[in-house]
Amino acid sequence: ILSIVSTTNDASLSGRTLTDLLVSHCASQFERKCRVAGVLDSKKSKARLEAACEIAIRTLGRATSCHVTVDGLYEGMDMNVPVSRPRFDMLCGPSLRKAEAQVKTIKEALAGSDGGASFDVVLLAGNVSLMPSVKAMVDRLFPAASENGTPAAWRGRTDIPPDEAVAMGCAKHAAALVDPARPTPPPEA
Repeated sequence: ILSIVSTTNDASLSGRTLTDLLVSHCASQFERKCRVAGVLDSKKSKARLEAACEIAIRTLGRATSCHVTVDGLYEGMDMNVPVSRPRFDMLCGPSLRKAEAQVKTIKEALAGSDGGASFDVVLLAGNVSLMPSVKAMVDRLFPAASENGTPAAWRGRTDIPPDEAVAMGCAKHAAALVDPARPTPPPEA
């Protein structure tokens, strides 16, 4: 059965924060290139830029670079800002280090709980889970093999769509509560 050993929450580590970082970067690049000011003061421009940046974040999960492009972003001027994965990782670095510290805290709580709690799978949710730097962080924190060389229980699930990870966790928990004697099967893709 599932039990909650530790939880942590920080609104400053949401996917929205990463989108805002990219929006700020793109707006500053656009303002510098076009010699204008106040792009983010326009609600319409900001909304269009946010939508383009969300698409760029999903693209950077699969590709090494992309362009954030918005036609007629501000005063009829088009924006086209190239963004590479290393640049995006640099922009998000402080937030990712903060998230890593929180995951380490949870991992330590798991190790220090009654009898050392175990886990089978680590699921990441949201578009941020598509980022290779986030996957690398989880792999560093939960290595594939334990210290004595035996295979560890953890291997990150990449076959589950990020939007379904939370629903899948809820379904597994509900199944364990309904019939705790029956082991829940692994999630199917």
